Amino acid sequence: MRVRRVSRRGLRSTVSNLAGSSAITSRRCTDVMVSHAPISADVRPQPKQKPVFMSMEQTRMQGDSIVVKVCVLGLQTPMWGNRSPLARAGRIARKRGTGYSDAMTSPLDDFRALVAALPPVDNDASSATLALFENAGIHGSRLVSIAAQLAGVTGGKPVASRPQLAMFAGAHGVARNGVSERRLDATMAAVSAFGSGDAPASYLCAANMVGLKVYDLALHMPTGDIVREPAMDERTCAATLAFGMEAIAGGPDIVIISAVRSAGDDVAAHTLLGALLPDVQTGVGLSQNGLIAVADALARHKPGVSDALASLADLGGREIAACAGAIVAARSEKLPLILDGLTALTAAAVLHAMNPDALRHCLLAEASDASMQGVAARLGLEPLVATGTHAGEGTSGVVAVSVVKDALTMRTGLAAHARTARH
Repeated sequence: MRVRRVSRRGLRSTVSNLAGSSAITSRRCTDVMVSHAPISADVRPQPKQKPVFMSMEQTRMQGDSIVVKVCVLGLQTPMWGNRSPLARAGRIARKRGTGYSDAMTSPLDDFRALVAALPPVDNDASSATLALFENAGIHGSRLVSIAAQLAGVTGGKPVASRPQLAMFAGAHGVARNGVSERRLDATMAAVSAFGSGDAPASYLCAANMVGLKVYDLALHMPTGDIVREPAMDERTCAATLAFGMEAIAGGPDIVIISAVRSAGDDVAAHTLLGALLPDVQTGVGLSQNGLIAVADALARHKPGVSDALASLADLGGREIAACAGAIVAARSEKLPLILDGLTALTAAAVLHAMNPDALRHCLLAEASDASMQGVAARLGLEPLVATGTHAGEGTSGVVAVSVVKDALTMRTGLAAHARTARH
């Protein structure tokens, strides 16, 4: 099947429809949105159960110029169905004759097609940026490679004036096996702390003018216990992938994705990595029960699973799926993206297995242990900040934004100097 990419306008419209109620981050304020996701994409006509939105907005000052807005969106009944970003993108592509097959039968097929049709990187823009630094006598600096990579991603003049952090929170059925001492109410409390501006990452976001959105991915309904059953069916996985695409809403020019810690999230991540990268060391930091759960889940996992996306539905979690959706949406819109934490890195591994070119727009904030370092090496990702920077979910990613800003500031200055010298 010959596949060509969906137009940026088509994808933008579908994601905008999905996130129409999202707050817009301005340069003078930090917006925090706590959003509750659906748990399934299976929506049949239900006239008596229409979606119901409840919103609350709270404003408080931090310092003399930062306004924090908290918007809580609740949704009754699963939404989207054939109106999801993935389904709409597929219909647009088929209507325009861009290579999607009408014979697609899996709810995940539209996402597979999007991953196969990601826009190319502009190598000419990367080369031009490298030349700017070389002409200034700057060689071998990490800042050079960052600026060149982001120039290629955006195809022009990259900026990082509107960074945005997206945090995803999910619950895992494998936690029933005693794999973690962390309780579900601790995860809920962490989500509330982000919403109230009292999480460590919230302070960094306010100080660095980074937008913040937190997504509750049906915390009240854990995924299946991967030791005994699939984590998600394909429709639930597709719905969560689509929901993750909302991370690019609001007009950011660089996106950071991370996940709120929850019981069993590390087990799900290491299990999925074990299926995707069996020759890479995984399981670092897991309890004995966690290691047993990983082994049992991999033994149950079907060796003949069609692809990495099917493995994600079988062994992963909703926050991993949401991160994967955010990564693909960012690439489709030519936005740079920073991966923060094991969950985001695992989502990147899923997409890399589907398309080795899928992560050209991605940067890694930190590789905090041997497992992450091994996976990062396989994916070709070099951490932006030193090991040990992590001070809570999302913090390394926000700190890494400063490194990216410095690289792009140097690029802008060198480009201006080059233009002046020519005249």
